[in-house]
Amino acid sequence: MDIYLIRHGQTDYNVAHRLQGQRDTDLNDRGRAQAREGAAFLRGRGIHIAHVYSSPLKRAVETAEIMTGIPRDRFTLDDRLKEIDFGPVEGEVWEELGDVFSDYIDDPWANPPFDGIEPVPHLLERTKAFLQALYASPEPGPVLIATHGMTLHALLVNMDSRDRWIEPTGNCTVYHCETREDGVTPPVQLTATGPTFG
Repeated sequence: MDIYLIRHGQTDYNVAHRLQGQRDTDLNDRGRAQAREGAAFLRGRGIHIAHVYSSPLKRAVETAEIMTGIPRDRFTLDDRLKEIDFGPVEGEVWEELGDVFSDYIDDPWANPPFDGIEPVPHLLERTKAFLQALYASPEPGPVLIATHGMTLHALLVNMDSRDRWIEPTGNCTVYHCETREDGVTPPVQLTATGPTFG
């Protein structure tokens, strides 16, 4: 099974470097344009997505709908693909939270958890559970997973290794991997667009 993973297109929160987390923000005009560019990329490679798994948050759903042409009522929406819950700091500007926050986000294994946000081990557990369910019931054609920055990192870690944690993933970045009898191939980044915040 071919698996394509994407991060949603740009939002106004991305532009302002604000943490979105599980706030249900919309794409902005640039985000929609990025999704159209992603659609052109897929068409240009002859990639025809058969099924979409998406975070239920609007910015991921709209991105996947634009990129695939598949109506959202045919998506499988899965809460395990939502962005990390930033709790009390959702809406805050990333750079204004200081080193304690950025150190934890960059290396949660070596730094104490930041109060009130979803623990990274929990994010890794829920994305691992999603992947296990996906592998157990493979679709006949290529699938697309539409998600968010931190959640995409967690998926990459689960599919490959921990050193993917701080890999830059811009808005509408596309990754590809495939399942085989001996496991899943390491995800390969095919495109990179937009900022890396949010």
